[in-house]
Amino acid sequence: MKGRLGLKRFSQGLLAAVLMICIVTPNIYAEEKSTIDEKTEKFRQLFETILNDYNGSDITEDELWEAAVQGMFSALDDYSDFYEVNQYDTMVESISGEYVGVGIEMIVNGEWVEVNKVFEQSPALEAGVQKGDLIVEVNGESVKGLSPAELAAKVKGEEGTTVRITFKRQDKWITLEIVRRAIQLSSVKQRDVKELMPDMNEALAEKICYVTINLVNANASEDLAPLLVNAKNQGVKELILDMRGNPGGYVREAIKICEMLVPEGPIFHSVKKDGSKTTYYSNLKEAPFHIILLIDSDSASSTEIIAGAVKDSGVGLLVGEQSFGKGVMQQMRDFEKDYGYKITTEEFLSRDEHSIHGVGITPDYEIYIPDLMSSPVRLYENDVHDSVLQLELILEYLGYKIDDPDTQYDSKTKEAVTRLQQESDLYSNGTCDFNTIQAVNEKLIESVRQYDPQMNKAFELAIESLKEGN
Repeated sequence: MKGRLGLKRFSQGLLAAVLMICIVTPNIYAEEKSTIDEKTEKFRQLFETILNDYNGSDITEDELWEAAVQGMFSALDDYSDFYEVNQYDTMVESISGEYVGVGIEMIVNGEWVEVNKVFEQSPALEAGVQKGDLIVEVNGESVKGLSPAELAAKVKGEEGTTVRITFKRQDKWITLEIVRRAIQLSSVKQRDVKELMPDMNEALAEKICYVTINLVNANASEDLAPLLVNAKNQGVKELILDMRGNPGGYVREAIKICEMLVPEGPIFHSVKKDGSKTTYYSNLKEAPFHIILLIDSDSASSTEIIAGAVKDSGVGLLVGEQSFGKGVMQQMRDFEKDYGYKITTEEFLSRDEHSIHGVGITPDYEIYIPDLMSSPVRLYENDVHDSVLQLELILEYLGYKIDDPDTQYDSKTKEAVTRLQQESDLYSNGTCDFNTIQAVNEKLIESVRQYDPQMNKAFELAIESLKEGN
């Protein structure tokens, strides 16, 4: 950088510039190397001092080294991490499409790990695990403060063995014994249009294909390809692609999916630390379908690559909620034989070079569906709490009278809760307790099951497009 600044101060010609680069640049490298060497020596001194003089609990060289490395990674972003080999293998397996486990997807929730999704036909689903459950113990050992990767390593084991997991659901602790087995994740699933929309005209239904992709795993494009070929052969014109709740996955799979759907031009652009940019292209001469893409606040990363390409290319419309906003990519690397890590190396921009990281992608049609309540806090009139806002958002969505959802448990909140309690055959005192929270969640689930406003909007747009001849 010093060399470049120096060049700006000189205008004596090319030779002077070249001399400046040749003279200054080696000094920069020498200074940087000297600084690194100095810090390395300081680290070595501290490392030896701790090993030789520390008189607390015993600590080995390996433990101290791992702690030091973890400390370095803790200074990076939330998406860079260092793993022991078992944790690394588990992390890779979780997005590869096949692993031995119980069949849950996990996210961080404060000091705990929360179940974000329970996979279909999994031992976890059969045992009764639910989205929103907090994992508090594995085989009787507290897992407070563990990352999802660290926790997954404890849940992982040999096929056919049993793991005992304790969950916190609202204010109850539930312990389940779950038998591990091979989980083959096909993240792509076609759903029957007539089952979703039984009143739809048969001729229109035949022109629409509805596909969900819940993870951009290693098999996503391979699983999707035959569905698209079959849909095209059957004369389908409208593709509804449901990627709500999809946390992303492999970038290469997102590229392959876009190559099958997005017309000729950029898919996205990746930018490295030095500012160099790589553009990934689709060579598809003509898009096979008009696309309605469903996203929500959990749609992230590689899902946002696909959503951005669909929106910017004009090949379709986005419906749902603002996406998560993870616009950075990580590389996964082995490190020696006992470790691995992933590190953020690039930011990606959409087809039209819109920034995604920390921003997300705004759908063409924003339709909000509130999350389930997970707070175990009992709420009374006049309380001020973040959980009150979530409660009021759900109540408003369900049709109860809430003027403007906020964190204040006011008289209208109490009135709406009392009415819900009466309709649910609960003690009607207007206080939001565990049973009330459970009833609120059940009503929300049932409401979305009966009428999914985001999905219905997608079908409405697909039908409009068909009638317009697109």
